[in-house]
Amino acid sequence: MGNLPSTRISESPPFFNTGADYTGPFSVKDRNGRGCKIANTGIQWHFIPAYTPHFGGNWERGVKSGKHYLKRVAGEAILTFEEFATLLTQIEAILNSRPLTPLSSDPNYLSPIIPANFLIGRTFSSLAYPDLSHVSQGRLSNWQRIQQLQQHL
Repeated sequence: MGNLPSTRISESPPFFNTGADYTGPFSVKDRNGRGCKIANTGIQWHFIPAYTPHFGGNWERGVKSGKHYLKRVAGEAILTFEEFATLLTQIEAILNSRPLTPLSSDPNYLSPIIPANFLIGRTFSSLAYPDLSHVSQGRLSNWQRIQQLQQHL
């Protein structure tokens, strides 16, 4: 086995070096209505070799979790770019709210350490939305549709 890349062994601030994963394919439309097109934005991708997720390090595990929830919730739905980005952000908030440390039975122990503590210095908080899981998708606005998908998590 070769030497580890210098980014994996040198000291640096948190999130100084990051990785990304394609996690696709997911169909995204450029707008609502007839005649939608999946736009070519000119992004260049550089891939790790196939079947080598260990090349990605720890972030590959997070990508796997995100992909699992995204496929489970969105399924075959074709969302607009804005809807897709909103759903991804909500899944990100859920994943970054999972405890990194075991929960304690001590009543003085206030809260576990979560990734959000390192990302933004506090926990994520959002407003509680009414339960939309029983409402048919045809009756929902775009925002409510995304909330319904998130509630399925």
